[in-house]
Amino acid sequence: MIPPLRKLPKLKFIGMKFIGLLYLSIACNIICAQVKRKVSHPLSPYPLLSQELITKVDIPADSLLKFLIHHSSAIPASSPLQLKTEINLAIGELYYSTGVYDQALKYLAIAKNLYDQQLPESGSIRLLTAIGKAYFQRGNYLLAAQSFRDALKMIKPADQVTEDEIRDYLTQVYNLNPSINLSTQFFIKSFELKKKLDDRPGMLRIAQRLTETFYLEKQLENSLKYAQLCVDLAKQLNRPEEVIFSSIDIANLYTKMSRFTEAHAVLEQLKHRTNTTSLHIYSRYETALGNYYLSQHQDSLGLLHYKAALPARPIPMLNQYVYRNQAETFQHLGNYKMALELYQKYLKEFSLANASNVQTGLINIEENAARGKSKDEIRYLNAENLFKDSLLKKEKLLADALIAKNEMQTQQLLDQQRLSTLMEREVELQKQKVKDEQNKRYMFIGASCIFLLLGGWLYWMYRIQKNKNLIIEKQSGDMEMLMKEVHHRVKNNLQIISSLLDMQSMSIQDKTASSAIKEGKNRVQSMALIHQNLYHEGNIRSINVRDYIQHLVTSLFDSYQIENNKIKLTTEISAMQLDVDTVVPIGLIINELISNSLKYAFVNQADGDLSITLKPNGNDTLYFSVRDNGRGFPPGWTPDSKHSFGYQLIKAFAKKLKARLETFNDQGAVVILHIAKYKVI
Repeated sequence: MIPPLRKLPKLKFIGMKFIGLLYLSIACNIICAQVKRKVSHPLSPYPLLSQELITKVDIPADSLLKFLIHHSSAIPASSPLQLKTEINLAIGELYYSTGVYDQALKYLAIAKNLYDQQLPESGSIRLLTAIGKAYFQRGNYLLAAQSFRDALKMIKPADQVTEDEIRDYLTQVYNLNPSINLSTQFFIKSFELKKKLDDRPGMLRIAQRLTETFYLEKQLENSLKYAQLCVDLAKQLNRPEEVIFSSIDIANLYTKMSRFTEAHAVLEQLKHRTNTTSLHIYSRYETALGNYYLSQHQDSLGLLHYKAALPARPIPMLNQYVYRNQAETFQHLGNYKMALELYQKYLKEFSLANASNVQTGLINIEENAARGKSKDEIRYLNAENLFKDSLLKKEKLLADALIAKNEMQTQQLLDQQRLSTLMEREVELQKQKVKDEQNKRYMFIGASCIFLLLGGWLYWMYRIQKNKNLIIEKQSGDMEMLMKEVHHRVKNNLQIISSLLDMQSMSIQDKTASSAIKEGKNRVQSMALIHQNLYHEGNIRSINVRDYIQHLVTSLFDSYQIENNKIKLTTEISAMQLDVDTVVPIGLIINELISNSLKYAFVNQADGDLSITLKPNGNDTLYFSVRDNGRGFPPGWTPDSKHSFGYQLIKAFAKKLKARLETFNDQGAVVILHIAKYKVI
């Protein structure tokens, strides 16, 4: 913290001329002693001339000021520049200490001009700092910042106290005029310096500035880190209001980072700590609540809290804080129209809060006058400035009195308005709560009605579907019974035909005709077996192909009166359920092939082997083969021989099944079909 300016006593003395001679003699002795030191950088290593005169001979500051001004013209032109520089610097510092900043700047400018003549490439930390302070008090923050920066460049690492003081001034300049650009690294270095000096109040101020700086740079994690550090420092310094301010910043940062659970926890902790008479705390807390609820898309509650945050009597600083937070929240939510309107309000309040009466032109004129005006003109300007300062002081006193009176009159109104605002807010919240409960009730009733209607419709549809299913099941059962009956009758009819053909074959003497009738009977029998299986198994759509082929071959062996020990049957048939349209052609093909083998393959052989294979192949086909170890096909025989009626049937059924037929001899006859058209159920 920059120490307050020392209030210096006013001079009341008699015999000014006599004492003046004494003062001049002492001053000259001090300056001469300093000149004899012959250091390379004047001013910087020396203690202040004014301080030496005040402390060593107990001269009042205002008396010394009048004396130095009165007798400064008596310094010979041949005197060293260092002496002139020191005296003008002393006059400027004394004017600064008495609050006459215009005159302080004038004499400090003269001192700087004299100093630059001695060391044009160098500079004095003490002189530049004094100029920066005077500009700061005058409100010319740009020139103040430039002087402080020039002084900071000359600071040595060991002079940490002076560096800390200059950095504090630069931070104050930035607070009053943010257009003066200070980097984040500047504040971080200032914080580290405060930490080395164990200046905890200073650490708190810089940490607050870093919280704001990182927030503006969108580095929310770093901003949160310094905000939490502010809370710790404020607790150590026993500053409860600073703890609340930094906690509110933490809640806002959690909200910006969408960490709503943590933000709500912080706001709940602050709920009972914000019941103070501090308008700033109340406004910032309500703004934080507005940010939280608006970010949660609870617009009505958020806007109520923003409204409560605005003070009844317009205060630009608080207004711009509320408008800026509200605008940033709307922008984050994508409502750019509202964000733009609020940013315009924020800029208006910002201009009101940061308006200043900087008189840069007058200061430049004073500096030029200090360098080039004659003594009479300078004396005239001094008198004019003293008159202006007197008027300004009177106007300031009058304004302060009016402000104090207004503050006293409006304080009670402010308390009443705050109480009224709290009551209105409570009423609004109650109304909103009742409205929300009403809306919830209506929504519950509406949803219940919708669910009731939906449930009734679903039950109605369920009953309809259930009735349909019962009808379908009944029809399906009836259809299954009908199909069983049909298959049973077809099987009986085919059995009758087979019996008739068998009886007919027994009455025919011609062996060729009898053999043809027997073959026809076997074909009919193969189809009858299919319908028999459909009837007995209860499955009217598919047939177990393994059982069917086994029964069919057994029937053929019985028909041709083959003994079991004469021909050995080997089967490799997969357990499959094939549809009727697939099994009928396969059954007839098996009938033809087995009949041919039993009739022709094993003539003049005591025994033989017969094998049947039916299984799925890897390329979505069924592999079907019948082979024996008999005589094989005669030389020159092909399936295309027109005299072979059986193979003509086989070719027709193979075409129906989209099968590729292969016939060849391999230690007997081999017939292979690759069936592409089949259906497994």
